[in-house]
Amino acid sequence: MDQYRSRSPDRTRNRNRNWDSEQNESRQPSYGKKPEKPSGRFRFEDLDIWKLAMEISSAMFDMAADPGAKMGRQMAETLTACAVEITGNIADGSATSSDEEFDDALVRARRYIHRAVSMMFLLDRRGLISESLMAQNLEQLNILNRKMYSFQKSLRGETKKSGGYSGSR
Repeated sequence: MDQYRSRSPDRTRNRNRNWDSEQNESRQPSYGKKPEKPSGRFRFEDLDIWKLAMEISSAMFDMAADPGAKMGRQMAETLTACAVEITGNIADGSATSSDEEFDDALVRARRYIHRAVSMMFLLDRRGLISESLMAQNLEQLNILNRKMYSFQKSLRGETKKSGGYSGSR
């Protein structure tokens, strides 16, 4: 029964103190530098649509954090959630083993693009974001949407222009 009792606080504290000092001695100061990138790369890092989505997501985060935008906390959180979901679904899709699963993930990502665009129209209608910011973000999201749709067509093996919705008008 004694083997299941916890260690005394003093023994645990001393053990942790020794472990911490050993760890600190082996660490080198970082001086605010970014850690080196691991040697292995993720498949999505090479995708142009993911790179563009990262740029757009960063702009969406900036827009949500801008105090001049005057949007509420809930709207800002929804906008940043859309940004995270767009990039996350592209990354998730790249980890799948089939083109069909990748296509499904891209469909989900495009839905979040449309949700973000819809939110921007609402923010613009309420006068909560500037017209120039609205136009810039809409253009970038439209480009991303069209590129993702083209990529989906390549995954599906579609080479001819179909009669379906192409994402641009």
